[in-house]
Amino acid sequence: YSDTSVATKELTKSFGWDTYDSFMQHDVQELNRVLCEKLEDKMKGTVVEGTIQQLFEGHHMNYIECINVDYKSTRKESFYDLQLDVKGCRDVYASFDKYVEVERLEGDNKYHAEQHGLQDAKKGVLFIDFPPVLQLQLKRFEYDFMRDTMVK
Repeated sequence: YSDTSVATKELTKSFGWDTYDSFMQHDVQELNRVLCEKLEDKMKGTVVEGTIQQLFEGHHMNYIECINVDYKSTRKESFYDLQLDVKGCRDVYASFDKYVEVERLEGDNKYHAEQHGLQDAKKGVLFIDFPPVLQLQLKRFEYDFMRDTMVK
């Protein structure tokens, strides 16, 4: 609420960034993660310790399930935000559908299942729980291999 610009030197210093870092372009997701990490660190040992985790942490399960043999690999992971594709998605629901879309691992892309060797498999993500505050990062850019650059 000021008519003049606000200095950001103290803010960037609190992130542990030096002068060089402050002139580098950082995306909003990176800023958010750094900010949350710093807040979590500063809250340690206080009555509000764990608040960031309670507000923003959700969990999902990554899985790979073989089609022709009885073998399944799962890994539970936590997240503070989700990166959703927007290209080809008409709304956020379509973006979520794309996020949990099952990928087939077959042909040259078969899965190496420990004692079973290379196998056709399904790979995907299942949500276990969502945080009270769900942060969505919309992937507005993607890498174009033909042009060797990021495209909006």
